[in-house]
Amino acid sequence: IEIKNNNENDYIFYPAHYSAHKNHFTILKAIKYLKEKNKIIKFVFCGHDKGNLNYIIQLSKKLEIYNQIKFNRFESKENLVTYFLNSRAILFMSLFGPVNIPPLEAWYYNKPLISSNLFSDQLGEAAILVDPLDYKQISDAILKIDNKNIVDELVLNGKKKLEDIENNLKKTKENIKKKLNTF
Repeated sequence: IEIKNNNENDYIFYPAHYSAHKNHFTILKAIKYLKEKNKIIKFVFCGHDKGNLNYIIQLSKKLEIYNQIKFNRFESKENLVTYFLNSRAILFMSLFGPVNIPPLEAWYYNKPLISSNLFSDQLGEAAILVDPLDYKQISDAILKIDNKNIVDELVLNGKKKLEDIENNLKKTKENIKKKLNTF
């Protein structure tokens, strides 16, 4: 899969280290399930190898979906921006947090987000939420991003979430300054 610096790409981006808790296994099963339904979708995975990359690559070959996935290690900031900008959507299927940067990046780059429902309190209506261990739910969510209305709503809700976070951060900084000035 060649990634160019333009909008001609059609892939889903999963920025996550290659660790078991990042749940690449279930994503691979979703890709295979979609392929069996004649829906071939490209993916870009990107992150540090935390001991799971070889297993994921071998499993993708066994499932006969290896040619649909670009496996990258950790990338430069510039390459990451390119991947975000040119992707159709962002996946976030981690099985635990609490620091969840990819949703913020998806919202910043105005991309629809498909996420684990484990983070529903944080993400609300700004993501398609799925059971991260249910490959059929992940597959169904991926198909939903073909609907422009759903994508537009997710992007709008993501912008609102990001604005709320920025406003809360600003208020917190102001409160800290006020408290520091009382000493």
